[in-house]
Amino acid sequence: MASSNSKEDAYDDYTYEDFDLSDSDQEHSLHTPVPDDGPVIDVLEESGDLIEMESQANIPTPMHEECQDKEDMDEPRPRKDVTNDDSKWQAPKPLSRAVLPSLEQNDKARVTICRQPFVSEAEWDAEQVEKDAFRALVLDQTKLALWLARRRLISNESYCTNCPRPIAMGLSREISHNDFYVWRCRKCGRRFPVRLRSVFDKLKCTMDVLVYLIYMWAEGATFDEMCNETGAPPAVVTVFINRLRAVCSWYLKRETDRLEGVIEIAEGAYLDPPRICALAGVERFGNRCFLIRLPQERCNQKLLIRFIRHRVKPGSTIITSDWPGYKPLGDLPEGYAHLVADPERNVTIQKADNLLEQLAMFIDELQTDCREQFSSILDEFVWRRICTEKRFSRVCYILAQLYNVS
Repeated sequence: MASSNSKEDAYDDYTYEDFDLSDSDQEHSLHTPVPDDGPVIDVLEESGDLIEMESQANIPTPMHEECQDKEDMDEPRPRKDVTNDDSKWQAPKPLSRAVLPSLEQNDKARVTICRQPFVSEAEWDAEQVEKDAFRALVLDQTKLALWLARRRLISNESYCTNCPRPIAMGLSREISHNDFYVWRCRKCGRRFPVRLRSVFDKLKCTMDVLVYLIYMWAEGATFDEMCNETGAPPAVVTVFINRLRAVCSWYLKRETDRLEGVIEIAEGAYLDPPRICALAGVERFGNRCFLIRLPQERCNQKLLIRFIRHRVKPGSTIITSDWPGYKPLGDLPEGYAHLVADPERNVTIQKADNLLEQLAMFIDELQTDCREQFSSILDEFVWRRICTEKRFSRVCYILAQLYNVS
């Protein structure tokens, strides 16, 4: 009887707790966790020096020079109303149900950009994007504004909060402005950029370059390729990529579930010296996985078990190395079946080891210092494994949810 009580007391320290993946970030990391609810204005905090960087709007870039002689794309056809009751995200409703004057209709007194932004997830996924055609699209400022407004990447309408009563702001064309269009109050004359509160906000770079950077990042272009092809300053590209990685973190936090079945667990070290460790878990008979940055100098048995309990469903079979720290897994109240890797009995963690090797190759291809953004880089790697098709459309859809500018 005494032995039974002592055994229960021994595992009282492993009580289950909800664990936020952002807790694994070190205080030196620049990655800022994304709020759970509500619109997000700044996903990452940039330094004042970067925000005040000299504008590149009047300097011709390689992307502009190459596409100068290309023919313009045809105007997009009016979309058909698509409804999907199974959509996980309900797009915000417009402030007015009236058909307002719009840039799309070439109205003179326009207060909206497009007639109707996308509503259902299927509308984002239905898009087929070809590189050359998309390059020509982003260089046409009017078509680009319509494209962004339809996908809710910029606000389709704006209301002046400076006036005593909210009044719909008009869309004004200003060639001297980086974005070519601005929101202007018809009563007080106050102006706002069309990129306000969007993923492009506070970046001194034209939106055509930033939109094309999203496309290149989604298609797996390297850092040097993005800088050389667009002509964007490396500092701007770095900050913008960090914002896109925050999209991956936000998506994984909301959409992924705990692993189940037979789970292989392994750990790896990267970026010596000093090394940064990561814990990997992968389903043996599936494609789902997780990667967690392990805190340096304070990683212990209790913390590892806490991570595993947070990411693996009760009743699963867990295969680990023979490290003694994993021994309590078989005695937890979740009812895990714990196996130790033994190649002679064909019990291995080869799939988890392969995942860590793929991560090492992914880090090498980034061509940049990964220490401060290591946790968000892990999220990007996992997101790319999950999303193998139509990545650009998926990024645009997630950005519409995350920033919620409409």
